[in-house]
Amino acid sequence: MKKIILFGGESEERLVSVASAQNLIRRYSFDEIFFLSSKNEIWLEKKESVVNHQNPFEFAYKPQGELKGLLYQGDPGLNQFKNKKVFLALHGGNAENGDLQSLLESNTIYFTGSGSQASQMAFDKLKAKEIVKKQGGRVAAGFTLSLESKDWQHQIKIFLFQYKKIVIKPRESGSSFGLHFIDAQTHLDQVFEKLEKDSKFFKDYLVEEFIKGRELTVGCLDLPKGVTQLLSPSEVLVEHNRQFDYAGKYLGQGVREITPAHLNENQVRQAQKLAELAHKSLGCTGCTRTDMIMTEQNEFVFIEINTLPGLTSASFIPQQLADKSIQLESFINDQLELALCRYKNL
Repeated sequence: MKKIILFGGESEERLVSVASAQNLIRRYSFDEIFFLSSKNEIWLEKKESVVNHQNPFEFAYKPQGELKGLLYQGDPGLNQFKNKKVFLALHGGNAENGDLQSLLESNTIYFTGSGSQASQMAFDKLKAKEIVKKQGGRVAAGFTLSLESKDWQHQIKIFLFQYKKIVIKPRESGSSFGLHFIDAQTHLDQVFEKLEKDSKFFKDYLVEEFIKGRELTVGCLDLPKGVTQLLSPSEVLVEHNRQFDYAGKYLGQGVREITPAHLNENQVRQAQKLAELAHKSLGCTGCTRTDMIMTEQNEFVFIEINTLPGLTSASFIPQQLADKSIQLESFINDQLELALCRYKNL
């Protein structure tokens, strides 16, 4: 059975997807490489075309191969994935909210990562928080903000007055886009203007209290034969007056990442316990990465979970795999083997 990779997509994280694919393709011999355009076109690409693309975080990849069809139900393009193991190197949007997974499931296509139901729940940040909280995990106080509400600006001001510092982020999106940190020094008019500008992409936001503490992220892997492996926590150190947004995460502006994080054994266990709780309570499979805050009181607060985390050369999961001496090739093989188990009970 052929092993193939699918990258690109229509989401705001498609540039990251290209960088993930470049890293994976350099380290693993996929039988076929497919690019999904923003128009849902499926292109069969050559390795050289993808690897030689420069500055992937800043410039969009343009397909240079052979157009094979569209990624729609009933389109012949889906036949490109039949009876093959598909490694999903896509991030955000329809690739991570369960839509793509539902399409692949309805066509009995073997793919890596979580299924449609788990993907949908994890992508909805509020729903994910509710499920994790119900299972005993701590979450930040917050509410859902609709920009269609007439008093949405007033709602933000009231919440800011109550908590002094808050976070606003799209309810359904990746972890780096549309993110705002607000305190007493913030020019609210500028934030409101940006939110209105982004309203064509995001309608609902999650407004949360800012939890002071250390920013950690932990990978969780499902392996063949029913084994789950928890990876070493990473820590994000952000310079003063900077934030962990797209520029910080992917362009290295004002951010330093430490893997493994400087934690004692008990802190590592607690961080891994929360990551496993999120992974399992949401019914995730494959590889996930859970973001959390460790407070000054050594409490661990769930922020969100990523079901298709970045796999670029600088991403957290590759860092954490390397810390555990797990070769990227072995990781890819394991995830592709798991894909074969997806329909075993049908």
